[in-house]
Amino acid sequence: MRALEWNDLPIFLAIAREGTLGAAARRLKQSQPTMGRRLRTLEEAVGVTLFQRTSDGFVLTDEGEAMLAHATRIEEEALSMQRQLGGSAGGLEGLLRVSCSDWFGATMLSPVLRSLPNSTRRSQWNC
Repeated sequence: MRALEWNDLPIFLAIAREGTLGAAARRLKQSQPTMGRRLRTLEEAVGVTLFQRTSDGFVLTDEGEAMLAHATRIEEEALSMQRQLGGSAGGLEGLLRVSCSDWFGATMLSPVLRSLPNSTRRSQWNC
């Protein structure tokens, strides 16, 4: 059994979800022969047949079903990590509308808004 290539997991998931090499290849913007070659490499690495090849497409074997459960969890964790790390790097964006009395806006809110960096505040205020 060879080392599992992490890059082959999206290939496996695409084939499992799409059911054919052609559809999986289109989904991942790869060629069909590349998908087949990467699947063979993956099956050699794990030492089992993951799909039954039929005239209608690819059907997961029992081992493929077991791998699908693990691969799905790995994908979910990777996406969760990406969302969490991606969210912490950026600042807040978008339009903020504040509704308040004239006195509060002029006396209390204006000094706070002026203290914001220029990149985060608009040059025009509508009071």
